[in-house]
Amino acid sequence: DKYQLNARNFETMFAGSMLIAQPCYGLNLYVQDGVDYISFCDVNDLFNKNIFYLRNQDERERVALSGQNVVRGLIKSNYIWKEIDKALFTFYSPPLPKAESMEPL
Repeated sequence: DKYQLNARNFETMFAGSMLIAQPCYGLNLYVQDGVDYISFCDVNDLFNKNIFYLRNQDERERVALSGQNVVRGLIKSNYIWKEIDKALFTFYSPPLPKAESMEPL
């Protein structure tokens, strides 16, 4: 009931698993409900969708693969890293150092 966007959503899809999650506006900025992941609105809906996808392996695999491909594309394009950088810059003070000013390990 919190409708929060968190890294677990992306980690689940990146690992090739099908994500079933509550509707989340932030998540829908990156992936499409019903295509890349499945949302549910209440406990009965969650139960029914779990039963459906457990019985329909091909559909479950299609959604999982679609989500995995989208998340891989976000990571490869550096888009997600730019979004994270914007969020860190917006919410953290002082700003984190830029990569070019950091000492190599």
